[in-house]
Amino acid sequence: MANLDADDTIRPERLAHMLPHAERCGAAVDNTALWIEGRLTKTAFPPDAGDFRLTAEAILAPRLPLNAVLRRELAGDGWRAFDFCSDVVFNLELLSRCPDFRGLAWTGYDYVKRDGSITQSPDTADRAARGYAAIIAAIDAGALDLSPEVAAAAREEFAANAVANKAFREARESGAVENLEAWLAS
Repeated sequence: MANLDADDTIRPERLAHMLPHAERCGAAVDNTALWIEGRLTKTAFPPDAGDFRLTAEAILAPRLPLNAVLRRELAGDGWRAFDFCSDVVFNLELLSRCPDFRGLAWTGYDYVKRDGSITQSPDTADRAARGYAAIIAAIDAGALDLSPEVAAAAREEFAANAVANKAFREARESGAVENLEAWLAS
């Protein structure tokens, strides 16, 4: 299985490159490239990262979607409907089911941000606040399919994100930044 968001693109050779890794390890993600206004602005992993075993921190840190190629039996119930970060939760659950989930420095997935993208929209801070609160509540209730180690790392990161989101909201409301990506870059 492979996900593709509606406004993103994959490179023609992506599935052929990723499939052997997913078959061997169960699941793999490639190095997502972030494009804003036609410019490459960053990638999820350093270009020299090679092939490595993912950790919860490697999934949480990039603040970019990681769209796995995976064996169907590892998909669980699929993406959960949170207002924000559903892709991150999916990958954390996948990591808990697939301990050899691999990250690849090879780039085949292009994440394209446009006006109107969730992180570029005026309600980003509200969506993030609702999403973070719901994810934290689900972790605390044991409602996600997470190993104890992944759950602890996710709980810590989403709690920190909730605090940071308040600072983003203040910066946006004061006019200091226009969107989340500008705030993350500041």
